Amino acid sequence: MSTPDWRLASLETIRLRFCADPIQAASCSPNRVSDAVDQVIASMAVDGTWEDIVYRCDELRAWRAMTHLTRLEMLTDAWHCDSSPRKGDARILAAILRGVDGWFEKDPQSANWWWNQFGGPMSLGEILLRLKPVIDRELLERAVPHFRRLEPAFRFTGQNLMWAASVLIRHGVLLNEPGIVSQGCQLFGNEVRIFAGEEGIPPDMSFHQHGKVPYS
Repeated sequence: MSTPDWRLASLETIRLRFCADPIQAASCSPNRVSDAVDQVIASMAVDGTWEDIVYRCDELRAWRAMTHLTRLEMLTDAWHCDSSPRKGDARILAAILRGVDGWFEKDPQSANWWWNQFGGPMSLGEILLRLKPVIDRELLERAVPHFRRLEPAFRFTGQNLMWAASVLIRHGVLLNEPGIVSQGCQLFGNEVRIFAGEEGIPPDMSFHQHGKVPYS
């Protein structure tokens, strides 16, 4: 069953709002787009990876493989942002696609579950949301296993639940699946309410995480 046109239009609106993040736009202002873009592309291997990145490590806090996605985000911002002097550069787009393919082929896993279920998928989602108009369904489908690593999403609480919801919404928008987006929005709604449980927003309007530990 195909998705109605009005729902597709709504999903596109959400995608554009993700892509219009003012923080991302500021990072690719003309005075910040420099030779770094060309250096990153020049140092990329034919298989879309970088020799200086450690893709397999057991560190829990800093996942060095994440540098791969960070570089792709930088390239994607330079290619996508209206304020970038390199907007629409075909050479940058080719490098991004090669880098995404390299990430899928390597499929690095962190010893810290947070990177596998939240950090990595959110970054990958940011990249693909900007690329969506120029990539095919096959490439998007290759990203699905990365977004599903957090399932079932409702098992999380507090900020972890918010991250899970963010991943779900990115997943649904990329695949034009309103139901997945609705699940993510529902998770946000479940958390943004006042209740006297272990985590979340208690009656005093503070915020608790990891049990009754104030985080506000």
